Amino acid sequence: MISEPKKKDLTVPQGATYPVRLRYLDSLGNPVDVASATVRAQLSNQFYEGAPDLTLTTENGKAFVEAEGWFGFTLLPADTEALEATVYYYDLVLTTSDGDVTRALEGQITITPGVPHD
Repeated sequence: MISEPKKKDLTVPQGATYPVRLRYLDSLGNPVDVASATVRAQLSNQFYEGAPDLTLTTENGKAFVEAEGWFGFTLLPADTEALEATVYYYDLVLTTSDGDVTRALEGQITITPGVPHD
């Protein structure tokens, strides 16, 4: 599995669709089949306190696993509009069908406010 999580900070406009995609490759650069894996990503504006502000999973349809080793999550307009425009910590965890759990991605997501529209 992935040895250390990749670190990536993101800036996401409120009200936009924002996909986050990763590709799992073996040491030779070939895609690894993750079709039977599950994905969970969580956003929280603070560490270790309370429930996450947003949870995106393959079970709730907000995270995905695709062919050729691709996986990730998509922030939908309703998700970002429901969040305060501030900085959130996030991580993305991939769990394979044989039980390997890997934190594949982590960082900060800054939600930027949008201009109100009629």
